[in-house]
Amino acid sequence: MRISVAFSPAFLLILSYVTRIESKRPACGTHDPTGEEMRIAADVMKRWNETGGKRGRKTVDIKTYWHTVKSNNEGAISNKVIKQSIDILNAAFSPDFSFTLVNSDITTKASYWGIDFNGDGPMKKDLRKGDCAALNIYSTNINNLLGWATFPDTCTLGNAYKDDDGVVIHYATNPGGSMSPYNEGDTLTHEVGHWLGLYHTFEGGCNGQGDQVSDTPAVKQPNYGCNKGTDSCKNKSGKDMITNFMDYTDDSCMDTFTTGQFERMVAMWNQYRSDGSPPTPTPPTANPPTADPPTANPPTADPPTANPPSCKPSEKSFEVQVKTDNFGEDITFYLQKRKGKKGFLKKKIFETTNLSSKEKQIFNTCVRKMTCYRFTIVDAFGDGLCCEEGNGWYQLSLNGKKIKYSTFEGKSRERKKFGCR
Repeated sequence: MRISVAFSPAFLLILSYVTRIESKRPACGTHDPTGEEMRIAADVMKRWNETGGKRGRKTVDIKTYWHTVKSNNEGAISNKVIKQSIDILNAAFSPDFSFTLVNSDITTKASYWGIDFNGDGPMKKDLRKGDCAALNIYSTNINNLLGWATFPDTCTLGNAYKDDDGVVIHYATNPGGSMSPYNEGDTLTHEVGHWLGLYHTFEGGCNGQGDQVSDTPAVKQPNYGCNKGTDSCKNKSGKDMITNFMDYTDDSCMDTFTTGQFERMVAMWNQYRSDGSPPTPTPPTANPPTADPPTANPPTADPPTANPPSCKPSEKSFEVQVKTDNFGEDITFYLQKRKGKKGFLKKKIFETTNLSSKEKQIFNTCVRKMTCYRFTIVDAFGDGLCCEEGNGWYQLSLNGKKIKYSTFEGKSRERKKFGCR
């Protein structure tokens, strides 16, 4: 990370989209982004634009897990309503994102009912599935709230923060729920917008950076109802975009994300949530661009070390060589063992962090034979090891035989499985 930041639990940036249920009128309970936080987000967008990041014609498919909490019959959500909710997300976030429901579950644990945003930790730790690229939705009874979400950057700060990642909504905001006029499913749309890196359109009022999106006009305060023609910042160009999903207007009024908001969500996805797998492609254009030729002299790794560590007969020597760029502290790597026929254990082994900058470093461990492992390397800033901040690379070897070499260029994450059948 280019800016050194000390994070604490208070910096979880839990977003709350608050309502006083008695008046059916949301009031802002969002944690205002700190100056440091906004600088980092602005730097992400600056780098994205400087490196030619474009939305393009590709769709990122997000694996989605739905968790229903109910008390007796209250809070029960039918499969039909869950499908409607996913359909609403797909309509709102198309064409850049799609959402595929992988699994839904139901729990009746009393402590997960009637929670607030300071009390959702045990529920999430118990129920959450997937990595930072997986959307977990929790539908439950929440105290005086419509919902809340986590910003994407917190998920990459460690397991405790990843456990907290996700979106929580009041069950009555689902389509057909009782919390009119917020019962058409767009509380979920709003919160997923936060989960993908958007601020409220009224962030900062008429002054400052606002929501850091150039094509959303400044808004003085939250809008309610659907009062078209509102212009709360007369000293700034453009009227309030009251149909925007990131305001507080009625669900029936919300129907818009701007081009700039989509651009920001894609950039934040690539920075913090992408698991390194390619997005779903759409048909190619008639005249696709010609790829640049490879560099004449790409960096190369050294041969594997001649004296690997002493391993048992049932083990093999696994070696990681890393040549870091100017920011070795951004890099983390680890191994995970396969769990059954599909998936990998959450427990990370051989986890290595805080690498030195601009140095070649070698790390060794012993791994079991006949065992499937997955190696993951992560760059917290999302620019990989090459080539903007230096010509870095990494190489993996097993019993002295090279199994992967990569410059890990311009990515936030890369993976390699080995020993798998």
